[in-house]
Amino acid sequence: MRKIIILLALVSTPAAAQTAQFYGADGEYLGVMQPAGQNNFIYGRDGDYIGSTAPAGQNTLIYDGQGNYVGAVINSGPRSRN
Repeated sequence: MRKIIILLALVSTPAAAQTAQFYGADGEYLGVMQPAGQNNFIYGRDGDYIGSTAPAGQNTLIYDGQGNYVGAVINSGPRSRN
């Protein structure tokens, strides 16, 4: 679950057409996210498939390695600064 939480920040940014490495808050390497059409496949540090993301309007849905829904990144639009 810790990996999924860290991924939330990554999937909320526009997708690039290349593989992206991701790291934990302590700088530890956790794995890669690889584009697959409009979706992304997520692989852990050992290269095992651990999940995927899928767009849903302006939001992103997150699934575990068995295809079960585990969460979403909700895009509420730009924040105003005071």
